[in-house]
Amino acid sequence: MKLVHGAQGGIPQREIRPQSEFTQFTTRYEPETSSIWCWMQPEPRPCLNATLVEELFQLQQQLSTTYKKQESGLVWPFRHLVLASKIPGIYNLGGDLELFKQYIIDGNEEQLRSYAYKTIDLLIRNINNYDLPITTVSLVQEQALGGGFEMALSCDTLIAERSSRLGFPEILFNLFPGMGAYNLLARRIGPALAERIILSGETYTAEKLYDMGVIDVLAEDGEGIQATKDYLNSHKQSHNTIRAMKKIRQIVAPITKQSFYNIVDIWVEAALNLDKKDLAKLDRLLQLQVFVMHDRLDFLSLLYLLLLDHRLHGAHDDRDEQVQHGEGGDQDEGHEIGPGPGVDLHHRARNTHGPALQGHDLEQ
Repeated sequence: MKLVHGAQGGIPQREIRPQSEFTQFTTRYEPETSSIWCWMQPEPRPCLNATLVEELFQLQQQLSTTYKKQESGLVWPFRHLVLASKIPGIYNLGGDLELFKQYIIDGNEEQLRSYAYKTIDLLIRNINNYDLPITTVSLVQEQALGGGFEMALSCDTLIAERSSRLGFPEILFNLFPGMGAYNLLARRIGPALAERIILSGETYTAEKLYDMGVIDVLAEDGEGIQATKDYLNSHKQSHNTIRAMKKIRQIVAPITKQSFYNIVDIWVEAALNLDKKDLAKLDRLLQLQVFVMHDRLDFLSLLYLLLLDHRLHGAHDDRDEQVQHGEGGDQDEGHEIGPGPGVDLHHRARNTHGPALQGHDLEQ
């Protein structure tokens, strides 16, 4: 990678020329804030697919290599890297569920672990600032779920617009977020509250997460980019202090690659133990990712329906288990609570009052 400089005074121009062509994001250098902006646009779904993970890792390596090879006496031309999304209304919807599902069905433990480890390598380099004298910033505009939320948490500073919603829906298919959610949340708000967020399966407003201490800067809707630039400019004089505080944080509440790997190993084991019912729920969440891209439906309204269905079926399943063990009354044969496995969420979403659901706070 080459950071392109102007002819006079070594002032950088507004572009980055990568050594290879990236397909899942674009990059742009902003001299006003001494920052590189990485605009993610993964295809075919807005998730952490294997190509996006690999290309982001390549970007990290190229920046590190460029810094190490710079000529003596030159000033490192940027101080911040901002991770944002180019997809309207979506930061990132999480892991590649289609890939997960196939690896689980095939019992391919090696490939499932390999994908997870590569994602961990990416996030750890974010946490360690690529071993460069920079800070990392995530800008969330609207939806960040699962691995997308973990990606945002791996940055030094998390900025989100007020109406954004973030959460971990993995419990809906009987799994947990295994790419650092527990470590990263616990470091910010403590383990008890981290577990409550993870186990709820709910999405939280950016305003609520800001009050909890998860989000660092709360921006008004539509003003996230300007709020990020304002934040970067306001910290120009304290860059050295911020980097020192980051080192202190690592001493007081250390995060290591090995601890992430250990959690991934638990996650892989749990994933391979998912049954057909769990995989059916995973597949329905995958369908939501497809719907939101092709039809621009309100993903969070659809997710709310799925969460409601999960709770209703969970209660029904518990009742069935009690009946089987002689603990309940007569079984109501043939009665099904909720939309069931064959529900047409696409149809339900188009016949649901979207604004009401979108504003519904799932933290109750």
